[in-house]
Amino acid sequence: MNQKEQSEFLKRFHNSLPPEDDAEVRSKSFSERYVKDLHTSEGRDPIGELAQSISFQDSAASFLFTGHRGVGKTTELKRLARLLEDDFGCTAILVDMLGYVQEAEPITVGDLLASLVGAFSDQFELRYGTDARAESYWERLRNFLVSEVQIDTVTASAGLPALSKEQLGKVDIKLALKTNPTFKQQLQKALDGSLEKFVRQARQYVDDVVGQIRLIEGDSARKVVLLVDSLEKLRGSGERAREMYESIRATFDGNAANLRLNTIHVVYSVPPFLPILAAGVANAYGGGLCGLPQVKVFRTPDEMNRGRQPHQPGLDQLRNVVERRFPEWKKVFSETQLNRLAMNSGGNLRIYFALVRRVLVKAARVPLPLAGDTLLEYAENDMRAEMPLSEEDRTWLRRIVETHGMGLDREENVVTLARLFDGHLVLDYRNGKPWYDVLPLLHPLLGGR
Repeated sequence: MNQKEQSEFLKRFHNSLPPEDDAEVRSKSFSERYVKDLHTSEGRDPIGELAQSISFQDSAASFLFTGHRGVGKTTELKRLARLLEDDFGCTAILVDMLGYVQEAEPITVGDLLASLVGAFSDQFELRYGTDARAESYWERLRNFLVSEVQIDTVTASAGLPALSKEQLGKVDIKLALKTNPTFKQQLQKALDGSLEKFVRQARQYVDDVVGQIRLIEGDSARKVVLLVDSLEKLRGSGERAREMYESIRATFDGNAANLRLNTIHVVYSVPPFLPILAAGVANAYGGGLCGLPQVKVFRTPDEMNRGRQPHQPGLDQLRNVVERRFPEWKKVFSETQLNRLAMNSGGNLRIYFALVRRVLVKAARVPLPLAGDTLLEYAENDMRAEMPLSEEDRTWLRRIVETHGMGLDREENVVTLARLFDGHLVLDYRNGKPWYDVLPLLHPLLGGR
């Protein structure tokens, strides 16, 4: 290849491994992307077990589904939807909550439920058409706020700009919830003040839609499952981090009953730090907690007798992920080089893809395939530089490396641990039993093995 051809070749390779959030990835067919058994370990398939659990539930139940950003939750939720429909005869509806919530704004059970039911309404319309419903949930929510809530009084008493019913009639509620923090706060106050009535109203709408689905499908007992993606992306930063994390804890820990819907099973994706912020939170949800771990690229701590040892099946799986997306990868990397990047990612797909992409950018003007690991080292150093560690962080991370536990010594440090999880500095694994490790890319900064 000449330089121009090489650049175009590397560009195609680079674009075949986009970030998880990329719209192109979300539009690709399931079969093009999926690698079988990526998250199966010791014969346990967490998604298969979750589908079976849902099928066993006679009455509607709620489930929590967790895992780090980039571990592959969206892909696995799509597989869950397929399993539920093909193997168990359910109707599974997947909603992406990033189109409905503000990632960095605190949440309450009221605005979360409003956004959730609104997303369900939108997906029902997309799947079955506008003729299948009498009104959207957004219309019903507006009518509820106008007829049941003194919204101007509530918002003014909370120190917010008073929102009159006339103004409410002109607001695009869905758009405002996503883009207008002031409106979000106004709605939160209004719904919190009438929460019992609001929950009944939301449940009634869902019941109506479920009835329509069963009528359309010709099955009066058909099980309907709502899969709620992207709530794990809620996060805070800076001084507002604690406020954000506390709102997530309060919403899910104290409102399991309010988040349970009468005639529909709901799978809520939640941040991986929620079970740490709220110990035992899964017990309040009828279906419990399903965790999607990182791909196992190292043997478990109990199997290690001389430092970290590669787990070849996991490395093979990650290489297969690249193979499915770009079969010509051998024109750039050796198997050993891809294994190195996979191990440094700790089995997290997003970090793995990011490392590969960084090397591809640097390889535009060097002979291919890569003769040595120099460009890999440059890419790894660049990513380490973007994850600066305070001495306090280093101390905590060393404790995790040594114990493979969470290293939590005091309750007030829970928010700091949540930040380490959210930044991918700490990764979780469930190979036989839960254990934790620091992102392997950072191990050289800690003076450990």
